[in-house]
Amino acid sequence: MFFYLLLLVVLLPLIGVGLFLLSLNRSERRVILNALYIAFHGLKAILMKLTVDQLWDAQFEQQTNKSKNVFYYVDDKVAYTWQQVEDYSNQLSHFLLSKNAQAKQTIALMMENRPQFFWSWLGIAKIGCSTALINHNLRQTALLHALRTSAAEILIFDLELTPGIEEVLPTLKSEFPNLLLCCVRNIPSSNESVVWPNFALALNEELKNSPVTKVPDQFRSKNRGITAGNVFLYVYTSGTTGPSKAAKISHMRFITGCAGAADAFRVTPNDIVYVTLPLYHSAASIIGTGTVLFRGTSVVVRKKFSASKFIDDVREYNATIVQYIGEICRYLVNSPARENEKNHKIRLAVGNGLRPDVWKEFQQRYNIPQMGEFYAATEGPVGLLNLENKFGAIGYASPKVLKIVKAAIVKFDVETESVVRDSNGRCIRAAPNETGEFICQVINVLGVTNFAGYTNAEATQKKLYTDVFEKGDKWFRSGDLLKADEEGWAYFVDRIGDTFRWKGENCATSEIAEVLATFPSNEVKFHEISVYGVSIPGKDGRAGMACIAINDKPIEQHEVFTGVIEKDEETKRLEAEELKRLIEKIDFDGLIKYLKQSLPVYAVPLFLRFVSEMPRTSTFKHMKVQLRDEGFNPSTIHQPMWFLDLNSMKYVPLTTEIYQQVIDGTAKV
Repeated sequence: MFFYLLLLVVLLPLIGVGLFLLSLNRSERRVILNALYIAFHGLKAILMKLTVDQLWDAQFEQQTNKSKNVFYYVDDKVAYTWQQVEDYSNQLSHFLLSKNAQAKQTIALMMENRPQFFWSWLGIAKIGCSTALINHNLRQTALLHALRTSAAEILIFDLELTPGIEEVLPTLKSEFPNLLLCCVRNIPSSNESVVWPNFALALNEELKNSPVTKVPDQFRSKNRGITAGNVFLYVYTSGTTGPSKAAKISHMRFITGCAGAADAFRVTPNDIVYVTLPLYHSAASIIGTGTVLFRGTSVVVRKKFSASKFIDDVREYNATIVQYIGEICRYLVNSPARENEKNHKIRLAVGNGLRPDVWKEFQQRYNIPQMGEFYAATEGPVGLLNLENKFGAIGYASPKVLKIVKAAIVKFDVETESVVRDSNGRCIRAAPNETGEFICQVINVLGVTNFAGYTNAEATQKKLYTDVFEKGDKWFRSGDLLKADEEGWAYFVDRIGDTFRWKGENCATSEIAEVLATFPSNEVKFHEISVYGVSIPGKDGRAGMACIAINDKPIEQHEVFTGVIEKDEETKRLEAEELKRLIEKIDFDGLIKYLKQSLPVYAVPLFLRFVSEMPRTSTFKHMKVQLRDEGFNPSTIHQPMWFLDLNSMKYVPLTTEIYQQVIDGTAKV
């Protein structure tokens, strides 16, 4: 009798789960099963106190052939085996222990894309320390800010980045007198002599004296009190709206991210992942190199993205998965056509931010079977997945899915930039096709939270809504406006603060940009568009303005978009002449006609600004805040600008005289 009762107790929940899964449609079932898979690995990590270095140990032991290549570095045409990665990471662990590195201590890593990046944070994790991933493009004030927020006691930096460190060296010595500076170069290094900076340890030389064996057990992370809830990485936000924040990524968060990506996209040990995104950001670390830990894949790393080298690389290394952000796909469709672009082994392109005006062209031109578009934030507890090639969708978010994953799209007032609450002070779920803010519930399981926040407590609190649906609950605010249709497919609408209000109407910048991007011009193509609202004295809301890049040269690498390269006056002069030539080819009459047909009149941009290159962060994001703050004053902005004369309904050059008329209210707006 007891046996049958026990059987009933076990079977009833299983039957209930089975019936629930059967009640779901195909899309819901796939996403919810993935969510359950993630939850299982998260709970497993918490209960077993798993850390990322333990994942590596398990995967390493599974490799029957440890001489098999696991990392390829395109730029130097070298490959590294499983055994080499193990040895190099162990050497770094021993070195750090020799410098008295303590458990939970932070070590900053400032390194360009290369396989060494992976085994550096692996070696750091093995002894229970955290790694702060410093953007290698940072200089001076921004670099100092990143180091301050990390509270790092050791900084490992690339030899190539020495000039940037030298610039702030006096401040480092005075403000961080105990900061140990370690300079590193590619492994293996060439035979030519190396001039190491005299203010830092030559890490390559130091590591020659470090053993390749594992560190003694008492110094391993699990024996130094490190569990799934401890910080594994500090990953910095992009800094588009202010100084970057250091987001805390726990071991559990990293493990569940790897698990979710590996399961959702059916990653296998036979996959070869091509990575050109910056490794200091979570997308490349979790989905790119993280697949090594969870599935034993091989990874191909390139220092910087190159449109002209893309198809050659994926062919040479037989890549099956490529990572993207939307702008990379835009660069590729704007690049000159190559022979046999469809001839490769890519089965999946995975990433986010792919705009509809590029999606189909990219997928068709390069013959990509599956676009794995997803939506997620580095520090966010929940993401959305598009697993079915649904054009334009960032993921699936039906009410059943949102309930299971503890997320919601709630009504949002764009004018006050706040969520809408009912008479009881609770948030209101958005209806199908209604725009709202995407939020995720913050939960705590056995002392481990799914949102660890930032190093700055105030910044952490600003990311939370409380009393959302129940008194005392806490929800992570994404800062993004989404909408889900009747079928449950979710679409990105805008970033909060980007959507602006004009003539009493809400204007979504992404929708305006998409219309501009599809302007049918044979002469000049608008390669990149950033739309934002600008303030006009005496007027409510903000008027629409579009910054349009019309440089028709192939886009190669992203450093020209991050301000790393300073251009001389002659280069600037030539670019200005070329920009003027391209603007003369624009059919402005055709443009205004097209915009009036495609947009409500209040959404038609009042101002146009033309540039050769779009201002952007090192992760390709448009610097909208900077553009918005610069406004439309021709006295301070030296690129060509145009104004929509509402009397004639024509775009005219924005002169100082017209600007003054707009400011004093005599021009019709």
